[in-house]
Amino acid sequence: MRVENDYQFYYLLTGGRFEMTDWDRSLRSDCYPIPADSGILLTEPMASHWTTQITDCLGALPFGGDLVRTDPGGPPQAPVAFLGVYPAATRVVKRRVGVEYMNLPLEVERTSFEPGSESGKYLDERYLEPLGLDRRQAFMFDMMPYFLANTARSGKDGRSMWDNICAYQKATDEQLAVKPRPTPEKLLEECRSMPGNLERLVEYLGSCRPELLLTLGTEAAAFSRGCGIAKVVKELLYAVPVEISLLGIKVRVVHLTHPGNLMRNPAWRERHEVWCRGAGREIVQEFLRRAGPDRFL
Repeated sequence: MRVENDYQFYYLLTGGRFEMTDWDRSLRSDCYPIPADSGILLTEPMASHWTTQITDCLGALPFGGDLVRTDPGGPPQAPVAFLGVYPAATRVVKRRVGVEYMNLPLEVERTSFEPGSESGKYLDERYLEPLGLDRRQAFMFDMMPYFLANTARSGKDGRSMWDNICAYQKATDEQLAVKPRPTPEKLLEECRSMPGNLERLVEYLGSCRPELLLTLGTEAAAFSRGCGIAKVVKELLYAVPVEISLLGIKVRVVHLTHPGNLMRNPAWRERHEVWCRGAGREIVQEFLRRAGPDRFL
């Protein structure tokens, strides 16, 4: 069996019993001998840590900005966690490129759903507050570590953010680090195969071990269930909490629609608001009671 990352190595070596509480991050394959009968074949040496593969800064944004890695938001001891898809831009401005003016990202979130950012304020207003949560009680992280440029065309000019990035690169002859948002299925594939990404997510989820995980969008739901988008049917969204094993860590999960879908779709917005006022708030408050006040104070 071929092993591509640290998480797979330790998970296989312990027969699927590996959990973050057992993981000394100083352990490496060179000091944790592989049993001769394990059947594990290392294709390359294990990385010393995922941060060597998913660096703090991936490269350039337009006009001299940095495409930084977005780290988790909120305290790791929070009883409720939110799993998003990828980070948002926090500063988008209209700048002249050649003979045209276009919107371009100059800064991205340092932490997921950064307080004061548009995505952070929307999460507060549409998710946290209606469910009776504050930011002391919520840990937030994303499937992907870096901002991605949307490829959906909109507005009067019918351009996407990715169109603008490409136009900027062509006009300035600069190579930016921004990548286009892939299709949902491709995004899932990249999330699971990006070197260091599963280790990153294991560390985040393992540091929190939330009482309840709320996923945002079909991609996050599919990732947590280990399936493709086609398997994520509407019945999974806004259902009762179920226990799953996510990256070897047991957690109770409820799947919610993505904030972007709430903005665009009145029907989903109404369904979300009804759930938050009723069953959702009851579910979240019950998990807070189970956690006790020491969990987030």
